[in-house]
Amino acid sequence: MRGGVHYKVLEDNGTVCATRIADNNTASEVDIPATVTHNDELFTVVEFGGDWSEEWHVQVIKLPNTVTKINSMAISGNNKLTDFYIPSSVTTIDKNFGSVATHFPKFHVDKNNQNFVSDEDGVLYSADKKVLYAVPSSIALVDGKYTLPEGVTTVYSEVLAGISGLTTIGIPASLEHINDGAFTNPNNKEVAAIEVAAGNTHFKVEHGALVMTNATDNNADTLIYYPIAYQGDTFTVPDDVTVLTANSIANNDNIKTVNLNKTATIYNGALSNLKNLTTIGISASVKNIEGITTNCPNVSTYNIDSNNDNYKSIGGIVFTKDGKRLVFYPATKTDKEYSIPEGTQAIAMNAFNNSPLEKLTIAASVNSLTEESIANMPNLTELDFAAGSQLTSLGWQNIISLHKLKKIILPEGITKIGERGIRDCPALEEIVVPNGSKLTTLDQGSLDAPALKSFTFEGTSALTTIGDEVFKGMTHLESFTIPASVTSIGNRAFNGCSGLKNLIFATGSQVKNLGDACFADCGFESLALPDHIETIGKEAFRDCKQMKAVHLSATVKSIEPSAFKGCTGIQAFTVDDNNPNFAASQGMLCDKAKTTLKLYPAGLINDEATVIPPSITAIGDYAFYDCENLTNVVIPQKVSKIGVRAFGLDNKLNSITLLCDAVIPEDNVNTTAADMSFDDGSLGTDMYSNITLYVRKDLMDTYQNNSFWKKFKAIKTSFTVQHPGGTTDETDEFLPLSQKGLLLIKTKSKDPVYVAPQEVVNSGDNTESSYKRNVNMIDNYAFENCDGIKEVVFKNNIYSLGALAFYTKLKQTTTDGVTAYAPESTSIEDVVFCGNKAPEVMMSDYYDLDKAGNYYAFSNQQKIYVKKSAINAFKAALDHFKEQIDYKLPFAGITSTYGTFAREFDTDFSDYYKTNNKADVAAFVAGYEHEGTDENGNTVNYVHMTSIDENGGYKTDNENAHGYVPANTGVLLMVKDNSDKATPTDFYYTIGEHDSTSYTISSNLLTPVMKENITVDASEAAPVYIMQKTTGKLVKVTTPIANFPTHKAYLILPASTNAKATLQLVFGNDNTTTAIDAISTSHNNDGKWYDLNGREINYPQHGVFVHNNKKVIMK
Repeated sequence: MRGGVHYKVLEDNGTVCATRIADNNTASEVDIPATVTHNDELFTVVEFGGDWSEEWHVQVIKLPNTVTKINSMAISGNNKLTDFYIPSSVTTIDKNFGSVATHFPKFHVDKNNQNFVSDEDGVLYSADKKVLYAVPSSIALVDGKYTLPEGVTTVYSEVLAGISGLTTIGIPASLEHINDGAFTNPNNKEVAAIEVAAGNTHFKVEHGALVMTNATDNNADTLIYYPIAYQGDTFTVPDDVTVLTANSIANNDNIKTVNLNKTATIYNGALSNLKNLTTIGISASVKNIEGITTNCPNVSTYNIDSNNDNYKSIGGIVFTKDGKRLVFYPATKTDKEYSIPEGTQAIAMNAFNNSPLEKLTIAASVNSLTEESIANMPNLTELDFAAGSQLTSLGWQNIISLHKLKKIILPEGITKIGERGIRDCPALEEIVVPNGSKLTTLDQGSLDAPALKSFTFEGTSALTTIGDEVFKGMTHLESFTIPASVTSIGNRAFNGCSGLKNLIFATGSQVKNLGDACFADCGFESLALPDHIETIGKEAFRDCKQMKAVHLSATVKSIEPSAFKGCTGIQAFTVDDNNPNFAASQGMLCDKAKTTLKLYPAGLINDEATVIPPSITAIGDYAFYDCENLTNVVIPQKVSKIGVRAFGLDNKLNSITLLCDAVIPEDNVNTTAADMSFDDGSLGTDMYSNITLYVRKDLMDTYQNNSFWKKFKAIKTSFTVQHPGGTTDETDEFLPLSQKGLLLIKTKSKDPVYVAPQEVVNSGDNTESSYKRNVNMIDNYAFENCDGIKEVVFKNNIYSLGALAFYTKLKQTTTDGVTAYAPESTSIEDVVFCGNKAPEVMMSDYYDLDKAGNYYAFSNQQKIYVKKSAINAFKAALDHFKEQIDYKLPFAGITSTYGTFAREFDTDFSDYYKTNNKADVAAFVAGYEHEGTDENGNTVNYVHMTSIDENGGYKTDNENAHGYVPANTGVLLMVKDNSDKATPTDFYYTIGEHDSTSYTISSNLLTPVMKENITVDASEAAPVYIMQKTTGKLVKVTTPIANFPTHKAYLILPASTNAKATLQLVFGNDNTTTAIDAISTSHNNDGKWYDLNGREINYPQHGVFVHNNKKVIMK
């Protein structure tokens, strides 16, 4: 729908039909456009009408000068139209263009139209005014009469509709032919009379009805129209009438009895919408009464002349004389169940119309159904086919409008359900195909059961064809197994089955072709296409938003680019290794050589970096087409071509990072109207004005001077920032991957522990200073010449690792004029990944650096540390280095109960204890509590030590969290359980698993040291306290400490503290009872603690204690 108008694509020639005005379109005037766009494709509007609208609010419609045809139902429903404009281009108007309309507007035909005209009253004619198409409802009447214009020879269907006050219709002398239903519109409810002009030899009025005379046989006339408001409860067809046209006696509420008299030919629906009709008289001459009534709910009796050779009545039920055809079951019968008698072979049209039956059993002998044989039965809940049923097919609307029917078990002998075979069954939930069924074909549109939950095959199946739109829109269908015998699935076959969670192709499936939109908008999460599938049609899986994975079999030959359009959940394509046409790379669909990107799964789109694999040299046609969430893309080094509509309709795309070794030639990017790789505003939005390009420094000038690439919003290159904690010459260089992601190109850091920044801001660019970007890719040679670095830490998830990234010394080799790099040495010993996801791309793989077995991403001596929870993922992703990967980070050790510790990332000391049931290590933080005096008046600085989980650290009710240390937090470690108060020699710690949370450790007096060669200032006025490893005691230091150990901590009191006072650490609080053996305020003070009864106390808490022969109060 566009602009409140529904459209339908007609052919592949770029034309559409504007089928109807939307019911909710409240505009007073609608100008149908000459062209419309859909998915950036331009269509020309060449037709109008074809679909019924229930209610229109629009008053004026103007068609463009491209429309050539006005279809049936172009004006329909309850409309408020006043004016309808027809251009000169229209050559065809369907005779039913105004069917079911409550009202006609004034028509205005362009004077240059060679086929149609309108007069000053707005009446619509053929160009010669001989054919009358429609009369406006506003037409002026003369004493309630409207006479068709003289000169008109032919009147089409329903030319009059909703003319208020119309009581009489005048027939001119010129009129020769009237189409069926010309005057039967139910809104002509006041018409009671017809008048035929003198001189008209084609029509007359008999018994109040309009009759068309037969020029060659005065006794073979045709009844055309019986006025809606004509009085009288009995109507006998005139003696000279032998033909009743469709709807000839319709919408009259006065008639109770119709005697067909000498009528021999009666068209379907001749008696229509006669709600009070009870009796129909069948004379001896009547030859066919099948389907003559439509919506006549009170007919109870067919009075059949005993001399009629064609029909008989058995208990009020009408059969053919031989009993082989059931013709009519009275709607007034009160029985709830009926079994068609054996011997009956066929059921006529409308036979059970309006019947109150709740259960109907079809005899085994029935072998033929006609249109609406089993139809409009408002109470039917059971429809049974007797065992041995001879029925072989269900055809056009054989079963229709059964609003309470919930289940159908098909007869075994049915081979085909034809178009609209089962129609308008809104409660039907289950269709069962029995074992041994001969059903081979579900024809186009064969089922209309919006509540259908299951369509099951109880045993073997012969089904070969599932036609177009068979299950379309059945949102409650939850599971479907496609039998192995099926060879073809038509267009839109399961389109809109949003509840379809399980789609299974039976073992041995023979399906070769999947039609256009065949599974569009379905609800399944994964799909494994079976062997034999060769082609996948346009939009085959469009908008299957729950689908996460697709597997292509070896036989798939062609996939329409739009096949998976709108599948925003797909995270990976996988392809059978034996497929000669396609392959998958990092979940992306590629050609077999993995050099052309065919389709990028929308579920992989990442707002930090949407990365194309480095093996790709061409971005294929429609590769990113209509990716509604695509904001960025990273194009790798070797790409030299961008295909047709590759980025079409990607309206949110705002950045492209070009890592290409050379500028992509302008001729290799499509710019023509129908094929453009990027929308230029003529179709879709102007993408150029929204996209910033990020390019390598050495190609910056070339891009800026290129006539194609300079059309983009901006062209930018890498930027440098000072590395956190480094000097001004220690910088990191980054290239943006998006507004949220970065590639680390190079660092000049000299820090032995290089911690890659998590978030970087380019404050030097005012247009980008608001972007906070995460580092998630590492370039080739990123750490070259960084000989001072010993350890590299990544806190973010890293998507891609460059070739030779972790070597600090490289050597160049030149062969045949080509320069290459090889590793020489590296100072980097450890690489720590704190992310939960393993890298997906190893650039060394794509540069063929491993042909000799040398996998150059890491050196063989480097250790790789990861989270325990992620170790399997990393070992799978970094398979060549899996023996170097570990989650156990070595610990320097505690030899005497206590030690200090700090790290750049979250750490956890609990895993060793959980695994070995020993060495329970707890972490404490120090908060200044208060200054006091002991009993001798000595000043004491009391420092309150608390378990870190009680002071803002990670805390959980399910496990002991006192060993979890947040990043950059200085702590005091205590070995709680070992008798020797030392950690085992194989003790380790792990990377913290809960680092997604930021922790706030308040008032911690322990200062972490994260860098080497740090000097800690200390003096008599501002002493610091450090841990003596051999004794496990804090000692007071009053002179500066050079080269303080990395990843340790020291304690420093606030500046306002009395520096000469002694130091006492108070462990615990009201509900925590941890302690320390001894606190030393100088190098030689190591006294023990006792309670007032003289007992030694290992863990003094609140109270009075004896220490060095003095009483000490701990508060």
